[in-house]
Amino acid sequence: MQYEEKPGFFRSIKRLPKDRKVKIKEAIHRLVIFFETGQRPVGLGLRQIRNDYWEIRVTIKDRVVFRLSKDKVEFLQKPSMNPKRMQDKESIRYSESEP
Repeated sequence: MQYEEKPGFFRSIKRLPKDRKVKIKEAIHRLVIFFETGQRPVGLGLRQIRNDYWEIRVTIKDRVVFRLSKDKVEFLQKPSMNPKRMQDKESIRYSESEP
């Protein structure tokens, strides 16, 4: 299995506090161990989003999104806020801009 971190992934975690970066690296390490050994670690929070796209849980609010293909894992996004909360913020932003 090959593991690749896209440039956007590096840019997205560059400005995060050190403790969050450490948690991200630990979560990715646990995912790699899972793929190599087949033993799913407790608390990984692995979930399929759609087709080839998956996420792992870093914290309650933070996730790492990756694309899984036959022999390759591509890390695409930094941990993000809860999607429900982001959706609420987007709807608030649009409602404020409407006349």
